[in-house]
Amino acid sequence: MRVIAHMRTAYYPSAFALSIVMAVASVGVSPALAQDHAFLSSYAILAHDPGTGQVGVAAASRGLSVGSGVIGVETGLGAAVVQGSLDGRAVRRALEALREGRGPDGAIAAALGQNVGPVQVGVLTASCQSSIHSVNGAYPPASTSGGDAEGICYLALGSLTATARVVRVMGSAFEGAVGPMSNRLIAALQAAERLGGDIPASESAALWISAPDAASGAFGRAELRLQIDGQQGAVAALARLAARMEGDHLAGQAAEMIAAGQYGQAAVLASGGTELDPQNSFVWMTYGRALLFEGREEEAEEAFRRMLELNPFLLLALGNPESGQPRAGVIPFSPRLLTRLKAYRKAFFPDADFAKQP
Repeated sequence: MRVIAHMRTAYYPSAFALSIVMAVASVGVSPALAQDHAFLSSYAILAHDPGTGQVGVAAASRGLSVGSGVIGVETGLGAAVVQGSLDGRAVRRALEALREGRGPDGAIAAALGQNVGPVQVGVLTASCQSSIHSVNGAYPPASTSGGDAEGICYLALGSLTATARVVRVMGSAFEGAVGPMSNRLIAALQAAERLGGDIPASESAALWISAPDAASGAFGRAELRLQIDGQQGAVAALARLAARMEGDHLAGQAAEMIAAGQYGQAAVLASGGTELDPQNSFVWMTYGRALLFEGREEEAEEAFRRMLELNPFLLLALGNPESGQPRAGVIPFSPRLLTRLKAYRKAFFPDADFAKQP
């Protein structure tokens, strides 16, 4: 798996599409599966939240590099997607047209330029105006779904999908999801992916979100660029990566609460991080810190045990009494807790009596 920030645009010439159809036939996949599911598709969803100023795009494709050159976002302007073009400048031309005040139709015209190939372009502006255009009938114009979800406007579109079912499902998932825009966008991709059943429908997936500042952005970032490339089931991998980033973000907020002496609030935030990303040792360490500062030693012990299972090197964060540094900078030293942590005892002091340490 590769996590990529910048790649070339994806391309779906007719010969490539034909080769996939032939491959489908060779493995006995029915035409109905290819039409009703996301097996042959590239699909995307664009969204804008007037409340936070966030604008975002999530996209997935059976081909590679559905990221740079395929999607574009800019705070205060909107988002654009160009599916099926070799010209990576098309998205940039669309955003430039929005800067010039040419609206969604003007942005689409700028993106298309002289392109006469099988291209689909979708644009959603910061004023929630949207437009979509398909060239040469390669992608059904009906394969779109738009609406409003708790004030967040969106536009879903799909290419190489024989029916509008994929994008209808994406729209429903976006509207039914809860939480921040990132959750909704990923939920839409996952809904489309599930239509493929046991067949992984994505080889690449991307999530881009832009906001006026870090406080209004995703995971504490004003600009977010996530991309998974070259992995079957890329949508699932993208969801895991987003969960990891959200877990880190909650742990960071919890650390700020600890520094402010608000240990109960810190524990709540860090606990949420462990639920999102239970394989993140940093989140478990922060959770343990909050619990220990709050005097909940037995619960802290369990958190540190999970931390050490995931990352034994964090033993040093618990302190080293024999080194003359009995307290780590971030975790209060607790002899009783260390005595119960078998990994710590075994690694450093198998014969030590921690109860006698100061």
